[in-house]
Amino acid sequence: HGEGGHEDEEGHGEGGHEGVSGHEEHHASSVTLMTVSYLLIGFLVSNFVLLWLVNWPDAHIRSFAWKMISGTVSIYLAVLLNGTMCAFVIYWVTGSVSSAEEFTFVEFGIHMTLFLTFFVTGNFMCYYFREAEDPLFATAVIGGHITAFAGILVVESLLKLKLESSHCSLIAGVVLAFLAVLRLIVGTVRIKISDAGNPDEQVEEWLEKVCEAEDDACSIISSYAIMQAIMKLLFSVKSHEHSLEDIRTISLAELACILALVGVTYWRKLVEGKHQGKQFALTIQSRAVNSVQITVAMTMSWLALHLFFWMTAYWLPGVEHEF
Repeated sequence: HGEGGHEDEEGHGEGGHEGVSGHEEHHASSVTLMTVSYLLIGFLVSNFVLLWLVNWPDAHIRSFAWKMISGTVSIYLAVLLNGTMCAFVIYWVTGSVSSAEEFTFVEFGIHMTLFLTFFVTGNFMCYYFREAEDPLFATAVIGGHITAFAGILVVESLLKLKLESSHCSLIAGVVLAFLAVLRLIVGTVRIKISDAGNPDEQVEEWLEKVCEAEDDACSIISSYAIMQAIMKLLFSVKSHEHSLEDIRTISLAELACILALVGVTYWRKLVEGKHQGKQFALTIQSRAVNSVQITVAMTMSWLALHLFFWMTAYWLPGVEHEF
């Protein structure tokens, strides 16, 4: 009777464990379905808002909406091209299908070579399409984004050194200084080899476009390095689970970036009010102000990306469960 009772208890325990396990799986499935439902509804609302904006009566609003769409598609294209080309070159050189977890000079050299190649090629491509407006615009936007994400891979290679927060800030400073010197050298060479003194409008147009592409690319890279330094300073230990206190901290950093962006925008308005014309748009002062504004805006965007992801993972744990 004792053995039979013991067997009954074991059977009952196993059945109980199976019931608890089934309940947990059902709960995880329900949370995941709820999360996916929220995301689908959000995508649906976003699509309707996008259709609303591209049909706005004001031509300026329509222009901004289409530029936003074009920029988004360009970013997707840049990410795919960079990922494919870097993976191919790394596999061709090292024989590995994935990047190394630790810092290696080979991988760093590959990323730096691709970045410099894209940076220089963008100038030649813009000059080649200087007489065609649409190809010139597409080349400047897509080329700028490809260069930007190639530069981000260079920064990620440096971050694999696993330095302290102060050293991470030093890396951000080195990246900013390197990009400033690179733009100065390339700009000087571009002026010497091109007919920059020609008052022809087409020449001015391609110069303006290539300067905008360089400023966008370098600002995106700079903002990524700054964001990494800020995250390392605020959150020295990486964790997949973030508390409400972490969300509050990054929200304050986001608010600081918003206030800085308002101040920089006001500063740019004052500077541009004193100088007008395309010639000023190509000066070092104008490009510096533009680069600072884009860098602050993109830093705010990188922090917002982390903030919204943490908020989604905190309040909708189905996403965290899937990842």
